Amino acid sequence: MTYQNSPSVTESWYFDEFSVARYLPANTQMWRDPTNPYPLDVALLKAIAYARLRNRARRITLPPGFFSLVTTIDLRSRTGQNLQMLSVEGASPSPDDTGLLSRDTHTCITWEGANGADMFQLSRNQKLSGMILTAAAGKHLRAAIVWDAPPALDPGPIGTDVSVENVGVYGNNGLIDYGLLIGPTTGVPNLEHGTFKHCTFANAQIAAVKVASDTQQSKYHLFERCAFVSSPRGIDIVTGSVHVFHCFGASCPILFVPGGQDTLRFDTVDSEDCGRFIDQPAGFNAAPTPIVITNSRISCSPNMAADGGVMRFFHPGPIQVEGCLFENANVNPALVHILSSCAALSGVVPTIQTRGNVFLNNTPVRTSPAQSGTYWTTIGDMLFDATRIPSALDTFIP
Repeated sequence: MTYQNSPSVTESWYFDEFSVARYLPANTQMWRDPTNPYPLDVALLKAIAYARLRNRARRITLPPGFFSLVTTIDLRSRTGQNLQMLSVEGASPSPDDTGLLSRDTHTCITWEGANGADMFQLSRNQKLSGMILTAAAGKHLRAAIVWDAPPALDPGPIGTDVSVENVGVYGNNGLIDYGLLIGPTTGVPNLEHGTFKHCTFANAQIAAVKVASDTQQSKYHLFERCAFVSSPRGIDIVTGSVHVFHCFGASCPILFVPGGQDTLRFDTVDSEDCGRFIDQPAGFNAAPTPIVITNSRISCSPNMAADGGVMRFFHPGPIQVEGCLFENANVNPALVHILSSCAALSGVVPTIQTRGNVFLNNTPVRTSPAQSGTYWTTIGDMLFDATRIPSALDTFIP
């Protein structure tokens, strides 16, 4: 078998580039068969080993094709290694699944290793982009992508500036518990400033994305133009701050589970057929924390929760819902509302402000009868027939 020459380094003004194709067979047809993925482990690990010897930012490129992995690809930084950007980039132009397995323009990687493992591990100053990740039939991944602290050999637990772009994770063949898992190790601080753009996380067993960090230091993660599809939960947040912009959610019983303890924002989200848009269950942090939902379309599911609460909060807020469209003629409009329930802090009454929304009925904010009341401020809200809901400041709902 003939292999291409190695190593090859392309010098650029910023990156040293390493092509994994250098370590693959010269006959490209060997890795273009979707029914027989070509083993990628050795070639990718070789490219990573060479890249780690360099003293500048490094880019590892993967060609389009169909590949398999049986080894977890650990990109986490080590002692003595330079901490400039290490990027692993496939050829996929987008995570669009239209005609996915018939395209040869994608880098498709299938997990064929041990059950309960992870496919990629990140820690800091790393980027993963341009690939489709799946598990083979009969296989069960814990997570396609894990972002956690560097190994013990790396001084300092800080994990920052991780980027995942144009990646699709699909659990509709083999099983994948989490598309993206952030901070699963207990007590690890400073998993901060993650950027996730143009990604699709679909058919996860537990959550499309899980922010599992328990230290209140998993901060300022940005999700932009991502999709969370057909998973029990879209984004499940234990602690930390998450900002979601221009994203899409579909067929998730719960789209967002906000854990509180830091600012949370959901802006320009398109939600289809989700049981709840937001569900913040009892037992989460009850300290006052701003939660903002703006400019979003919430198509209420016929399978929504029996209590009709499209958004449910066991949290004092302040909660701001502005410029949102609540719609779906196939549900009982009288049921649809924002449900507020908070008795965790003595003497603290939840505060909800709604402004410029279109609701399905004129009592869009309600409280759980067994919990404390809520202060509701409404400004410029209306119904589908253009009937205005009378504006009122600090209406107390017992």
